[in-house]
Amino acid sequence: MALEYIVFKADWEAAGHASPPVLFGRQFDFTAAPNRYGLPPFYSLHAWIWKPNPSGLLFAWNPDVNCVG
Repeated sequence: MALEYIVFKADWEAAGHASPPVLFGRQFDFTAAPNRYGLPPFYSLHAWIWKPNPSGLLFAWNPDVNCVG
């Protein structure tokens, strides 16, 4: 289980930022539109808070987790 930080690209740029957001020293990943979530373009940062991720705390994918029931 993880926590997802989301920042919409339009809002970020409207606030005067030219480069992607950074949190805890890690740059957010960018997801363009259209996307599987039906959201406008956004930046995201995944934080594996409740389940350890051998790839690192702030990596989007955890090799120990799958979506198969």
